[in-house]
Amino acid sequence: MFMLPEQNFGLLPPPVAKELTDPKCILKAPKDYFPKVFQFDKFETLKYNKRALIYFLPDGDTKTVYEGIKTKLSKE
Repeated sequence: MFMLPEQNFGLLPPPVAKELTDPKCILKAPKDYFPKVFQFDKFETLKYNKRALIYFLPDGDTKTVYEGIKTKLSKE
């Protein structure tokens, strides 16, 4: 799974970034799938080789968000 921190949402197409930063977006509530602070896997032994413990994005919610913004996306 690829995780993009909120500071880098500017790399996404503007409609996608706007949706992901909207507090009313279904991907923000009831859980914030893009948290600012998160825990690391405590069982990794190397300090630089930690895995972030984050929630999986629900497939249905992701499709719902996409359906809402797909008309705003350009071919590029």
